[in-house]
Amino acid sequence: MPGQEPVDGSRSFSKLGPGVLTVIDPVLEEAETVSRISFSQIRQEMAFSDWSPEYAASTRRLFDRAAKSKLRRPVWGLEFTFKPFRLVHVDIPQPTGKMQRKAIWYMVYRVRYQGYEIHPKTDQTVAGSSTFSRFLPERRDVDSRRFVPQFVLRNHKTGIEYLERVIPAALDDIQRRERLDVLYNTVDMPGVKIPVSNQKSGKGIWGVVTWEDVDPRTDFFSVYVQGLTNAYRFRDSADDGQRGQLEFKTLQLNFNRPGDSIREHEREIYYGIPDNPIQTRITHVIETGDSLAALAKRYLGDETRADDIFDSNRNILVKPDRLPEGQLLRIPTVDFGNLEPNSDIATELYSIRQHQLFSIYGVEKQVSHLWIYRLGTLEAKPAAQ
Repeated sequence: MPGQEPVDGSRSFSKLGPGVLTVIDPVLEEAETVSRISFSQIRQEMAFSDWSPEYAASTRRLFDRAAKSKLRRPVWGLEFTFKPFRLVHVDIPQPTGKMQRKAIWYMVYRVRYQGYEIHPKTDQTVAGSSTFSRFLPERRDVDSRRFVPQFVLRNHKTGIEYLERVIPAALDDIQRRERLDVLYNTVDMPGVKIPVSNQKSGKGIWGVVTWEDVDPRTDFFSVYVQGLTNAYRFRDSADDGQRGQLEFKTLQLNFNRPGDSIREHEREIYYGIPDNPIQTRITHVIETGDSLAALAKRYLGDETRADDIFDSNRNILVKPDRLPEGQLLRIPTVDFGNLEPNSDIATELYSIRQHQLFSIYGVEKQVSHLWIYRLGTLEAKPAAQ
């Protein structure tokens, strides 16, 4: 398996054990090779765009004809491989001139270009017009690609997004630990050509992404990776006067860990969504009419556990019967031993908690990764770190 390949640029040529590397192939679709021109903003700014011709159909206007035009392009993608999430504690220089020891979250990854591309194939019709009914999965005169990475770590509980940061003070420690002589950060990576390779001989280019000041209480989070493909889409704004938005195809990697502000440990960071929603802590936003007894019945299957919810939220609750609307409640784990297996309440309870867990990650089923469309990191305006 790919996870057993020798590491390019490493001091040791020993093979990695099974499961060390997670390999994700690019997913390219034929629909991504075509897009339409959006004229919504131009129409708003140019008054003559809605003129009515006297001697031709309105569909012959320039804007109407152009709106029906399709722009075609080849689409390419890179293979993305990553090692387990890790933490390293290093001394970081501060604006005051002093050093502060911090926990740096990081992920080592590899990118390879194996010729994953889709090209529209032109067919000539009798009338001489071109149609595109065939697509060729092949490389066209390209011996390398470049990876311009953009990484965002999102804490799903708080909604805070952390942009990657280049931390020179941490790079040497990470290189020694990972036994890699060549490890590019997100600033240097775009300057490296990724040569075309195959599954056996291609060792790829290794890089590292680092984050600083991540909330140690983070438990459900995802990493969004942009730059692995040139696929994109343009979406018009639903509001008049607002510009449309350009969304880039993005790889979403899901992770979970038991949030712990006292002792951060990398061994507790797991790839994927928790597969046991019963033993996973979930939250509830207080709404009008809520009561601890009703919430205990809904989430724990036992209304007598209302006191457990109160004890878990004494930092925001003054009295059990006073629930501040809009506040986030932490729901304890379920004592499944007190529920009859396969009973209606157990099945319903499992379904409710599983659905909420999926909604936290923005998915509909148990997935470790998925491809989505997302704004670029500079346009998304993530919350301040």
